[in-house]
Amino acid sequence: SYGVSGVIVVRTIDNYLCAFDLCCPYEAQAEYALQNKGQGDFFLHCPHCGSEFEVGNGSGRAVKGPSTQPLKYYLVEPRGGERYHVRN
Repeated sequence: SYGVSGVIVVRTIDNYLCAFDLCCPYEAQAEYALQNKGQGDFFLHCPHCGSEFEVGNGSGRAVKGPSTQPLKYYLVEPRGGERYHVRN
């Protein structure tokens, strides 16, 4: 029940885990899932509208428009090993 277009779990530059909805808040349609621009990149971008979001610091804030809304944020709790619990 999380994420219109899926959810991405991110380890921030401060080594903190957080998760964001992959649905662009400007487009709000599941077929326009946000994408990572490259390996190790701390930004996600919308391939449809061009909006860009900063996730490497855990904020999910829009840094390039037309979107002005941040990404939906979810808490991530480690459950041991490679298992995590994502919740809002």
